[in-house]
Amino acid sequence: MNIKDFKRSEFECRCCGKNNINIDFLEKLQLARTYAGIPFVVISGCRCDKHNKEVGGKHTSDHLTGEGADIRVINSTERFAVLDSAIAAGFRRIGIGRGFIHLGNAKHNPQAVAWIY
Repeated sequence: MNIKDFKRSEFECRCCGKNNINIDFLEKLQLARTYAGIPFVVISGCRCDKHNKEVGGKHTSDHLTGEGADIRVINSTERFAVLDSAIAAGFRRIGIGRGFIHLGNAKHNPQAVAWIY
């Protein structure tokens, strides 16, 4: 699949640059982005253990394995577009925050779950 709407650098850990982005996750994210028809701004991608702890992430976080990202949403229309397209693309781990949607693909974590922050 062509990953045309994302740069690898968008997924780097904010503190150290770690980037272990998973290609299956990235392909699914691209599919969701294509379905949504709006830009997906990555506000958190890959994380090292230290950064994950600093932001309160769980020790099983999708971010640690390169299988999760938080996508910025600025209004209810964007929130719906991201949610709708994520479900259509096959995401089964979705977290809903006030200003972002977490999309996760890590198989070691529970599936068919949605949570709020």
